[in-house]
Amino acid sequence: MIYDIHLIDFLKEWLPGGRFKPDIDYHLSLTDSEIIAAMRKADYDGNMAGHRWARRLARRKHFRVLDPGRPQDAGRNPQVAEAICRAAQAEFGADLVRAAHPPSRKTQLEFPVLMESGEVVSALSASEALRAIPVPAPGYVYADEEILDKATKWLQKHRKQVIRKAMKGREE
Repeated sequence: MIYDIHLIDFLKEWLPGGRFKPDIDYHLSLTDSEIIAAMRKADYDGNMAGHRWARRLARRKHFRVLDPGRPQDAGRNPQVAEAICRAAQAEFGADLVRAAHPPSRKTQLEFPVLMESGEVVSALSASEALRAIPVPAPGYVYADEEILDKATKWLQKHRKQVIRKAMKGREE
């Protein structure tokens, strides 16, 4: 997930206006090869847009996991990772900390069920109870390797306070 974040950061700096043009011909002409070549060039050229993110990707200097998330926290408040991320960014800098969520796992509950009528249906369509079960996907918080030890110690000290504040904000 952090490689996706670093790629997005690179593209935001490298693409004109930080976005793909809404022109289909342009979009189709911009292949992975052009983007990879631009990242390689930006890795070596410190003045090129996206340099710092290209360097992280090319040299495997990606951010490391600061907080892997806990399902029990995500079940109570799915915004816990963002709260931890914001607090860590305030402490260490916005460019040194990121948060990400894995894709939703709700589809894992879906499986076929043979009904008495002989019809096969989705378990989710046959069971209101299954549809009501939340499948928390804890978010991950990542930090630059250079601050990881300091950030880990900081988080150990402040985690409960940050989560309490996030829970209180959710109730309001």
